[in-house]
Formats: sequence, structure tokens, C-alpha cells
Amino acid sequence: MQDDAPFSFHCTACGKCCNSPPRLTLPELLHHQDVFIGCLAISRLAAGADAQRAALLDTLAFRAPGPGGATHIAIVPQGYGYDSAQSCPALAGAGLCALHEHRKPMQCGVVPLDPLAPDPQQGLVLSERLQDGAWLEAGCIGHAAAGARAPLIASMQVVDPVFASALQAQRGAMAADLRMWGRGVFDLLRADGTAIDSALSRVPLGGFVALPMVPALLVLAGISEILRQACITFLKAQVHLIDVSVRQAVLRRQRDDRPMTERLRAWAVSYRGLHAMLIEAPLPERPESDVVARAYLEGPLSPVLLPA
Repeated sequence: MQDDAPFSFHCTACGKCCNSPPRLTLPELLHHQDVFIGCLAISRLAAGADAQRAALLDTLAFRAPGPGGATHIAIVPQGYGYDSAQSCPALAGAGLCALHEHRKPMQCGVVPLDPLAPDPQQGLVLSERLQDGAWLEAGCIGHAAAGARAPLIASMQVVDPVFASALQAQRGAMAADLRMWGRGVFDLLRADGTAIDSALSRVPLGGFVALPMVPALLVLAGISEILRQACITFLKAQVHLIDVSVRQAVLRRQRDDRPMTERLRAWAVSYRGLHAMLIEAPLPERPESDVVARAYLEGPLSPVLLPA
């Protein structure tokens, strides 16, 4: 199904789309380790008979057998927090993003588009958003009329150059995550018996199940000394952030927060253990990986720098 109507988008800075932490790349999460509690979001994505979507997912996820045939497994970092907070932790007091000029997550720069949907299907994405009351109330998406705002999408293509570039940049960064540590995490979870199957059995198509960042950090720390040190720093910051978040939840005294509190406390224990392990078992310096490590932490990697 396609929606080939032209769409326009005009951000009203209302904050309605900032009601939860965003999807992140791992370098973004490491950079904002004092802002976002991170998790590994594992989701099951179906391409069906759509060749364009299947080709895109082949670059951003892993093919795996599913109950209804072949499916894709996406493993991406995601900001994680209490539903009762009802906002992104990066929102400032005035309701505006505090990270706007400080390496704002790429996911936020492509809203309301979806990097996991091929460009010709972004019209369908916006059509579905318009059926959501929150988006409709925000008034930022509309069908572009002649002489009105410049279109975001026309003839089933993203025609706004800023958004087109942002989509490509995020997809490139997601592919870099996949190459740097995603395959290693996927292999670790498959080696753990039914870890992937168990996780996916609890999540519907389009949703995700959250795991702590431990598998990704284990893989990343093994690449170079620079990345090992980044993981050690991240773990310390995450333990502190979890402690603060849990204390705030306790003060809110909401019964529905209890499962999340127990989960985060368990994550903090695992993070303390991994932190101690990485400190006590330092890896040898591997200068040949330093260029890749620095480039990865600073931003999207060139395909030339990516490990095979």
C-alpha cells in the first residue's frame, strides 16, 4: 500500500513527539551517557513481499526465520525510561530540546519520517501518523497544497533536501553500528540458546523488547583500547543515572513504576560487574584499530573504515 499524496511538515516545537527517549546510535548514546539510560531494543520486522523494504532491512537488520516466514531482527540502542515520566529526558525546562545544538540524536532530525521504511513508503508513514491523535493535534503534518508550504514528500519521494540527507546519514550510522558490534551481539544472543527466540516471542511486530547494553559493550570493548575505555566510562555514568532515575521514581510513588525499578536495579548490578571486569582485564593496545575507533565515536563511519 502506498500514499502518493504530497505532504508538508512544519515543526511547531510543541514537544508532542518528545514524549519518550529516542532511538540512538551507540556513539550518540556514549556521547549522551549522562542524559539517556540506554538499552538494546530488539525488534522483529517483516518485509513480506516488499522487495524495497527487504533490501533496506538487509542493510540495517539481520535475516532470521520467523513464525510467518523470513523476518528481520533489528538490534538498536534506544533511550529507556519510566512511562510515568512522559517525556524525553533531554527536554529542557521550557519544553525545548537541550541537545539541539549539542549533537542532537539523528533520529530526532528525521522525525516524522522513519529510517526503516524505504523512501517511496514515507508517504504511508506520514499517512499513519496523521491517524494518530497526538500528531493530528500537533498540526505539524499536512497534505501539501499548491502554493502552500514546500513539500516534504511528493511523488512518493522525500523531496526536502535536509530530510533526505538526514535519512541517509542515519541509515549510514545504523549500518555502522551493525558492522561494528551488531553482528557480534546477534551471534552472542544466538549462542545463548534461545535468547533471541525468547526475546522475540514477547514482542509483536513493530514493538521491541529491551535488554541491558552488556552484549554490545562486550563486543565494542574488544575492538580497541579506546573503545574499552569509552565503555568503562559509559558504565560508570549509567550506574549513576540509573540510581538517580530510580530515586526519582520512588518519590513519585506510582505502583506501575515498580517493575521498571526492579529491572533498572538489576541492570545496575550487571553494569557494576562488567565495569569491574573491564578494568581488571585490560586489553592490549591495538593501534591498527585506533583510527576506526576514533572515527566511530565521532560520527558515521566511511565504508572504507568499517571492519568486514
